[in-house]
Amino acid sequence: MRQNILLVGNLCNTSYLFAKWMREEGLYVDILMNPDSDIISSPSSIDPEVPEWVHYFKYKSRYRQFFEILFEARKYDIVHGFYHYAIPLQFTGRPYAILSCGSDYRMLTRELSPSGMLMARAFRKARVFICSQIDQIPLIEKDGYRNVVYLPMPWDEKPVPAVIKPPREEIMILHPPHHIWKGVRSEVCKRNDIFLEGLAAFIKETDKVVKCIILKRGKDFEESMHLIKELKIENNIILKDEVDRNGLNRLMAECDIVADQFGIGSFGLIALEAMYLKKPVLIYINKPCEKLFYGENSPIPRMNTPDEVCAYLKYLMQEGRLEETGRDNYLFVKKHHHHKTAIRKLIKIYEQYMGLQ
Repeated sequence: MRQNILLVGNLCNTSYLFAKWMREEGLYVDILMNPDSDIISSPSSIDPEVPEWVHYFKYKSRYRQFFEILFEARKYDIVHGFYHYAIPLQFTGRPYAILSCGSDYRMLTRELSPSGMLMARAFRKARVFICSQIDQIPLIEKDGYRNVVYLPMPWDEKPVPAVIKPPREEIMILHPPHHIWKGVRSEVCKRNDIFLEGLAAFIKETDKVVKCIILKRGKDFEESMHLIKELKIENNIILKDEVDRNGLNRLMAECDIVADQFGIGSFGLIALEAMYLKKPVLIYINKPCEKLFYGENSPIPRMNTPDEVCAYLKYLMQEGRLEETGRDNYLFVKKHHHHKTAIRKLIKIYEQYMGLQ
């Protein structure tokens, strides 16, 4: 019996890749998404010819999209919501799944606003709450959710770009996340300041030439630039415009080390991409939660202070450490996040909770 599945919302092309991989497993999956998505969330950044199973909202207004989702969701046997696009699903009168993409549960559900309260209710009313963020385990336990299953975010192993590294003596670091490192809700910030201070300390202590590529993105980018000047590391920084996934993949391949976020405690898509490319990764991971989520810890040590960032960079400068660490990261992410393994787990979740046959 054919069952049709709808994925609503497409943050960072998550839904697009989920649908694409589930279709490879023989399922009938469509996505409904915003036509004005940024470059990171555009299917065309992955496949130039967007397939016919990608559908776009007819209206830009979130109010009108709310009713569009209500109408479209009733046409499908299984519906799975992502981010705030899951909010209308609680009013369809039908079971639905919801995936926590990060700040939707970590941040939005804590807001005393209509959107915040509706987002929290959407998680509670879902037939199954799929959690892919390891740092959310304590919040889930505190909130008392009982409809939760844990799923490592599926990610694909893209071919390594054919990049010929020019001969060079310097160490090249890539720091591509949004610049979000101040504000009341520090727990959802990227804390780029921690990385920059650790980088500055490392530059002072090493005899190697260090360069760092930074992408111009995020509300606190100017604050980062001020800090860079204060730390007197302007000559070590290379600024580049925001890129799509293919461009990011290429930048990673050209660099020696990738630095992600230092304030959340969970793997994001930047870290997963870098680990697949066998790169050492600088990132803050909540190690106790990581052990609960995966059953083991990744090779990445605890890093959420400038001193810890500096210490790990010095460790990576030891002979053979860059290659060894990159290989260990690759083996870990392939074991837990390979898209075939994770998508088959998602299909099992649909079978157990959503009536997929």
